[in-house]
Amino acid sequence: MQLSADVGCVASTIMYAFHLNQTMNSDQLCTVPIINMNREDLNAHAELKWLLNSCRIDQTLLIFVDEIDLSYYDLFGSLKLVLLNGHKLPTKLEALKDAVVEIFHFRKN
Repeated sequence: MQLSADVGCVASTIMYAFHLNQTMNSDQLCTVPIINMNREDLNAHAELKWLLNSCRIDQTLLIFVDEIDLSYYDLFGSLKLVLLNGHKLPTKLEALKDAVVEIFHFRKN
């Protein structure tokens, strides 16, 4: 996860979740993209709002990091996290480090 979500990060998060959902063929797993920004911050990203609108993605259906308690799902051992373009969890989510199953980099630094 990045500290600040940009267009590429958000688009990659949505598309990678879609890819996993299509290729994992499991009735017992639910792949959900979590956008790594607070919902209220979306208004400050005109380019991101434009992309979502252009692709006809209903913004009310997206889940932002401030709207979900990931630790709840971790209690039952069912949480598996894939970090996109990040090497570690944000400080407030470090307790979930054992749930990280993959780190996927889509940019060269």
